[in-house]
Amino acid sequence: MDYRRASLVVNKEQQATANSHIYASFAGAGSPRNTNGLLPENTTMWWDEERIEATVTRQYVLSNLRPDEQLRLDQQLGFGGGLTDDTYFQWIEQKAKRIFLILVDIGVPDQIFGVLDDSWDDEDLPVPLDQVERLRLTYEKDEKVDRRFFQRQFTYLLRNIPKGELVIYDNDEVVPLELAEKRPVGQVTGLTHSNVDKVHLPGRPDDLFLRRKIPLGVTAGRVPSEEFHSAVQTMKVVEHDHLACLWASYIHQECGYLLLTPVNDSTLKSFLNITPQSIKIMAKQDRRVLIINWLHCLADGLSFLHSKGQSHRSIKPSNIMLDEDNHIFLGDCGTLPTSTANGERKGFDKESYDYSAPEQAPRFSSAAPIILPNARPTMADIFSLGTIFLELLTFLLKRASRNFASHRSAKNKTPGRGGGLPDSSFHKNLGQVESWIATLRKDASKKEDKLFRGIAPALELIEQMLLPTPEERPTAQEVQERLYSILSEKCGLGQPTGAKEDSKGRIHCETRRVEEFKPGEENWSFNFDELRLASQRAAAAACASVAPVSTLSDVQVIYGVGMDGERVSVQSPPMSPRDGYGRDGGDRMSIATKTTSKSSEGKSRAGSGSVSGGGDRKVKQKAKAWQAPVYAEMSFG
Repeated sequence: MDYRRASLVVNKEQQATANSHIYASFAGAGSPRNTNGLLPENTTMWWDEERIEATVTRQYVLSNLRPDEQLRLDQQLGFGGGLTDDTYFQWIEQKAKRIFLILVDIGVPDQIFGVLDDSWDDEDLPVPLDQVERLRLTYEKDEKVDRRFFQRQFTYLLRNIPKGELVIYDNDEVVPLELAEKRPVGQVTGLTHSNVDKVHLPGRPDDLFLRRKIPLGVTAGRVPSEEFHSAVQTMKVVEHDHLACLWASYIHQECGYLLLTPVNDSTLKSFLNITPQSIKIMAKQDRRVLIINWLHCLADGLSFLHSKGQSHRSIKPSNIMLDEDNHIFLGDCGTLPTSTANGERKGFDKESYDYSAPEQAPRFSSAAPIILPNARPTMADIFSLGTIFLELLTFLLKRASRNFASHRSAKNKTPGRGGGLPDSSFHKNLGQVESWIATLRKDASKKEDKLFRGIAPALELIEQMLLPTPEERPTAQEVQERLYSILSEKCGLGQPTGAKEDSKGRIHCETRRVEEFKPGEENWSFNFDELRLASQRAAAAACASVAPVSTLSDVQVIYGVGMDGERVSVQSPPMSPRDGYGRDGGDRMSIATKTTSKSSEGKSRAGSGSVSGGGDRKVKQKAKAWQAPVYAEMSFG
């Protein structure tokens, strides 16, 4: 075979430039596309720089050539007129590894000699489709082979997506991301939009991102490109444990994509309908502490967002995210509007309507290019967050969200927006919301667990958050600070207000920022207190299994040491005249059953009196559960 072909006369200015990032001016059809810009499912090799360097070795080149072709590798190049002493292999190794990989990919590796004789190298990639024929990959022109070369070259020209960057890809480029699920998240659960899916970096399945697709353009249902760029810049400044944050973004095939983290495992909407198993298996007290802390977590995230001069605009149950560790965070902000996968705007969103503030309730509008609002409706966020708080406290007090919705619409016979059902929105039924709050306050007053002492002041705060006049609502910072005070002073969680100024506003979900620690300080926390407490509880349980409470006549209290030196009662005894502690009513972490507690209480009351005057016995009144030692502080988030 004659590998020395006449060099083609090519105008270098018409060739693809050495800058492989310039793709948009190339003519011709692109590679087979999909809506997300990912490689087909059967493609598993990601040819980044490191893999290319490691793959194209002398042994690899030899293995793809016939014996007679192998002999030519060490011969001097056929072009240059003797001005270079490089061999074919040296040229491949230094300047044409990608070209050789493409030729192997399409089944014509032997053409590497003719391509190099015509002075092509990797800097000429990508080659436009109408220029591929100049490579003369076959004896006779073969459009199929030329097209395959054009399509496959992008596999070896990958541009990764760096953290914090906005990458603009050409339509024919391959975006180096892999789907973590076969179908979009919205199609799997039905709880999120169909233009959202989960992806991860190549070969790194643990680096998950929630990817949101935004069609770009000036037609109906699309976002102007300038607005997308502006929104990305705005989102870059937000990074918080309880907010969905922008990791990176890119543009591909007339769509913008946001890569968000962390990735949710479920949403509050699904949580309110069906309690997940990860919650069911938790101890009762741990579950209560988790839910009550969620209030502060969400308030803390919103306070941080507002401090950056931004508002959320999309606080509703389906946009409150929960990960596999029951970590809660606010989902993607409404900085960019939601649309369907084909670029058309959704119809009436009943959920957004139900949980929105009176001044921000969505209305029907004719299809038009989407222009992002300039206003910062921070007070509308406060109202929506108040509705979420009510849903969480409703769950905590063992009432159903669906019953709450029915209660709201009970006196409103007017059909709601978007359907014939009665309007169950919060802002249209504030009177019914107030009566539900009164019911929750009554339910909480019956609980002896100290944790429920914070429900009444929390409900008072929520009432202020749901005021119809925006200016009368508290700010996000005020909500966060008041919740911290309630959780620490009323519920007995965290550090009391004023103990440490730098810890104010956080209970269990403190964001740890490395730059906040002084040089030389140790930042390790191995949670020895929790480990010790768990060990003591296990020992108490073992003792109880050997000697059941019902068989003991005089059982001593087994205390565990919690955070901040607080004692935690694992086994509560019959009350004695000396200790002053009563039964826990089943709300404490007690090994004894409720039946045993009642019988023990009766015995305690019968024998715990005091003698006065003429021998009349006065029975000592039972102490409340909140007078007992404070529960251990649990750590979540």
